[in-house]
Amino acid sequence: MELLRFERMEDLDFPKLMEVYREGNIQTISYFFPDETDLERGLRGVEQKFYEYFQTDFFAQPGRRCYVMADGEKWVSAIRLFPVPEQPGAWHAEALATAPDCRRRGYAKRLFELIFQDLGTEGPFVLTDTVRRDNAASLALHEACGFERFQNEAVCALNGKRIPNHYGMRYCWPK
Repeated sequence: MELLRFERMEDLDFPKLMEVYREGNIQTISYFFPDETDLERGLRGVEQKFYEYFQTDFFAQPGRRCYVMADGEKWVSAIRLFPVPEQPGAWHAEALATAPDCRRRGYAKRLFELIFQDLGTEGPFVLTDTVRRDNAASLALHEACGFERFQNEAVCALNGKRIPNHYGMRYCWPK
């Protein structure tokens, strides 16, 4: 297994990343294209929106990172990290995903472990994330990786918005 870190769109193999996010992208079709009945056309539309977001927003801001766990040539898990403005060493995670055929093999846990190592090379850090209260698998993963529930109603570290039905999760290093 290998951790890949991307800070520029040009370095990212976008089709491989979309394979990791395929399940979530399919679920998002109805949000962006409520009248779309063709799955593949809807999926292409969502992937185009994802591409535009990465190109014009995500990678346009300094310090943002996309981490990918690779197992050989296959990309199996991914997450995005945002530096929290005016808080050195503070990061916020978003969009953790593992390809459905790769779940329950420890990839997401290993992804977090390697991200912690990578961030630790830069000094002390705090990584926050939000997890839906009904997402037992994600809650268990976060807690197994050393995250603590520190908010009963999550507040996004990036913009201060409350996120109902989510817990605020936090990992601090050093402990």
